[in-house]
Amino acid sequence: MTDYQSCLDAIFESFLGSRPARLGRHDRDIRDPRAILDIAARHDLLSPPERTVKITGSKGKGTTARLAASWLGAQGVGPVGLFISPNEIDQADRIRIDGEPIGHADFVRLYRRFEPELADLGKAFGPARYLSPFGIFLLIALAWFKEREIRYFVLEAGRGAAFDEVGRLPAHLAVVTSLFTDHADQIGPTLGDIARNKMAIAEGTRRTILGPDVPGILRDNGIAEPPDAKIVAPPPATGELPRWVALDLAIARMAGRTLIGWNGDSERRSDCPVVTGSFGRLSWRSVPLTYDGSIRFQDFDRDGFEAFVRHHPSTLVVHSWSDQKDGAPFLAWFREKGVATRAVALSNLDMHTYRSSGDEAATVDFTDSTALGAVFDAFVDELRPDGIYALGIQPFLRLLKQAAGRL
Repeated sequence: MTDYQSCLDAIFESFLGSRPARLGRHDRDIRDPRAILDIAARHDLLSPPERTVKITGSKGKGTTARLAASWLGAQGVGPVGLFISPNEIDQADRIRIDGEPIGHADFVRLYRRFEPELADLGKAFGPARYLSPFGIFLLIALAWFKEREIRYFVLEAGRGAAFDEVGRLPAHLAVVTSLFTDHADQIGPTLGDIARNKMAIAEGTRRTILGPDVPGILRDNGIAEPPDAKIVAPPPATGELPRWVALDLAIARMAGRTLIGWNGDSERRSDCPVVTGSFGRLSWRSVPLTYDGSIRFQDFDRDGFEAFVRHHPSTLVVHSWSDQKDGAPFLAWFREKGVATRAVALSNLDMHTYRSSGDEAATVDFTDSTALGAVFDAFVDELRPDGIYALGIQPFLRLLKQAAGRL
């Protein structure tokens, strides 16, 4: 076993060991973000609030974080640190500076620095609480960012904010991209509960940037909008990007412009490389393939999909949603359009099941890219599509990109 792998095993030990006791329990009962943030504070690692943006949302937070870091990097204002969750393929790639992930040697060195304190902390927790891997990755990220004298910090929260290390980190700028019912068992159960949990990211901030649908959700659930909030208008459809990617880009630009404005830096260019883990184009055995992280039908760019089908009349949709996502509206619409669909179920994902995918699913371990490749080969052999549209959750998209040789 490598030293890097032994560190990862240690980081996830508390999380995996507590699984039976924490299943079905709310984050407020099993998460304490102050514990790891206190370690960061003792080591003087907390990022400067005036140069930090923290980002949450039911959809779009990862894309917005990547795009905000990309936009800031394009301005030439100094090193930009990016912390995202989950990882793309390697756990260390959650932590990046100017797009480059932390090396394994630095990761191990920094984890070992905090290991004694983390071990003591883990011993103090009861059986249902756990030492957050997310928080440990953030601690390593903050230490690396300080060593490298990062100028701006772009931090993606986990599923919530009220009981999340990024959500409770001091920052002057917060972003809430969207709000809908997701992770109801952990941060719900109602949409109002979810909204209150995620809006906790705005506490103590100087400004909050909201996606266009967020104010209405807050209003409907009796939640006050932050007094300093700025709402991003939906961008016009151009056909170059799905509407949801264009919206996340608009949110990211507003966040970047806010930060550099506060810190006396100048905007050099309005565009930036569109870096996203949730949308892209590749091919499978010479068949054009688009992957799309849409998990809510209301946000799905149906016009963009229909344009894809016009170019590829025998399109095959391969989908992979867990039971926490509602795939039924997608499948009903695809059936109405006469589009062939096939399902992939990922096994061994913590807290995810696939009982109601809507199609008989091919089951693949969420780490087995070779098996997923064989499944896609079988779909292509069976249906001979001239285009493939892959829809689903992030672990599915990561595995697909790995199978296609892109990661």
